[in-house]
Amino acid sequence: MRMSKKEKVLVQGKEIFFVKRKMKSIKLSVKESGEVVVSYPHGVPKKTVLGFVESKMDWVENVLSQKQNTCKKDFSQGAKVFVLGQEYTVRHIESDKPKAKIEGDEFVFWVRQNESQENLNKLFLSVCKKELKKILPQYFEKWSCVTGLKVNGFSVRDMATRWGSCNTKKQTISINVHIAEKPLVCLDYLVLHEIAHIKEPSHNQNFKNFLSKYMPNWKNIRKILKK
Repeated sequence: MRMSKKEKVLVQGKEIFFVKRKMKSIKLSVKESGEVVVSYPHGVPKKTVLGFVESKMDWVENVLSQKQNTCKKDFSQGAKVFVLGQEYTVRHIESDKPKAKIEGDEFVFWVRQNESQENLNKLFLSVCKKELKKILPQYFEKWSCVTGLKVNGFSVRDMATRWGSCNTKKQTISINVHIAEKPLVCLDYLVLHEIAHIKEPSHNQNFKNFLSKYMPNWKNIRKILKK
């Protein structure tokens, strides 16, 4: 199959690769390498595609920023990592079957020599996800009882631009796995924040009043979360 030709376009100072494909709608993606690609159907004017990309540049910057932060994480032998408010010392054990696990006060990686930062981060997040799933039920139960709002289910995902999301119709909530790297008070705030959306989908004054009623210091906690 012949590969579609990429056209490099500068959008707001950022290199974006434009690619025509046999498809129905425009799709924007950020590759593992950091390359930003917009694919679009034949017949769609380039001006339309450019407008679409420009409207998504905040999202692009957020995703690229997250990838840069991932590269800065230190998973070397003896480094310190934080999971759900606890500090752990990194230990590597050589293995051909990569896995990771918290053992006592250590965060242990079973990995090959010179394992890539990307793979170490995936293993790290897999443990964070498992640990979050253990404790999240008690947080949802707590705030459901306090607010009287029912949550029908939750998931833990790796999200690029949001700490959480709420499906108000199904009353289900998604939590960003990266919250595990923040202090536990941030997780407490996040769960209340998403449950509040069941009552008020927008971030209007009613929403803020709801948060203030149950967590008067929520603005201070939000500042910690944004650091």
